[in-house]
Amino acid sequence: MITPKEKALAITPGTWEHRPLMVAGRKLGIEILAWREPFERRINSPICTTANGFAHQDEDAILICDAGTTYNSCQMLPSEMLEKLRKCAWELEKARQELVSCKHYVSSTLGMEIVDDRITRIELFLSTLDLPKP
Repeated sequence: MITPKEKALAITPGTWEHRPLMVAGRKLGIEILAWREPFERRINSPICTTANGFAHQDEDAILICDAGTTYNSCQMLPSEMLEKLRKCAWELEKARQELVSCKHYVSSTLGMEIVDDRITRIELFLSTLDLPKP
C-alpha cells in the first residue's frame, strides 16, 4: 500500500490533459500533459499502444487524466473517493433504517410527516448515487 506521503511525491501536480502524440503527421500514441500555474507544463511519458492497438487509447487517456486531476484537487485517488462514498451511503442507509424503525414512536401527524420526509430524502439521495456493489 502506498502511503499518502509516497503518493503525493509520485503524482504530478496540476490539471491533466491528453492529446495525440504526432510524429511526421502520424499518430504514434497519446501523451499526458500536466498543466501547472502559471504556464509551465510538464509532459509525462506517452501511453503506448496496447494489444488492441489504438482501440481504447483515447478512453484510457481520459481516465488517466481524470484520475490525476481528481487527485490534485482533493488529494484522493478515485478509488479512495469511491470507498468514502460507499461508507457515507452505508451510514445513510443505517440512518434511514433507524428512522423507519422509530416511526411508531412518533405521536403527532406533523412529526410523522417530518420523519417520512427525511426517509424519502435519504432514499432519493441513495438512489442518485447509484454506487457499484463492492
